[in-house]
Amino acid sequence: MIKFIHALVSITFVASEALNSEEQKELIDFHNIKRGSVKPSATNMLEMVYSKELENLAVDWVARCKFEHPNWKEHPKYSGTGQNLALSGGSSRNLVAQATGWWNEVAYYTYANNTCASGKVCGHYTQVVWASSGELGCAVQRCDNIKPDWPKPIFLMACQYKPPGNFAGTKPYTSGDTCSQCPHGTTCVNKLLFQGRSPNNDYKDCTE
Repeated sequence: MIKFIHALVSITFVASEALNSEEQKELIDFHNIKRGSVKPSATNMLEMVYSKELENLAVDWVARCKFEHPNWKEHPKYSGTGQNLALSGGSSRNLVAQATGWWNEVAYYTYANNTCASGKVCGHYTQVVWASSGELGCAVQRCDNIKPDWPKPIFLMACQYKPPGNFAGTKPYTSGDTCSQCPHGTTCVNKLLFQGRSPNNDYKDCTE
């Protein structure tokens, strides 16, 4: 049996791992595809880029093998970043499968009034699609004792986001025509705001 747990907010230590280049690409592609597919569509959704700085923060965090979020006062280097956590058990490591659990919270989220269904969690989804969160870095650690009754192996994954999302009372993005609120210096690529000029002249250039 495969188990997944996702968190808003005694241990077997194995060296925590930064992601290989294929995993980095898979997670960036996953986030950007999902960000470009939001309904209603977004006027101001940035394209995410991968950050080694954020990855290093994620590596340090999952090395603790604790299914909890950092307190910024106790861990100030995490201030100014958002974080999603996920656990999987009983299968080989599959980071996109873990991240898919965050996206699946969309089923409980209502954009019109910015609410989550009673008893459900939506904060992982809203962080994934938070328009201004333009940087992402992730890491994974095998933590077999974090859930003693779970099938092994158990993997803890953390993704750090910068700037952070999930500000109370604020929707994750502005709805409307795709890329209609693109700031100077961005280009509309695949329904996302690319921070730079696209080599493809067919795309809308927001610098003009």
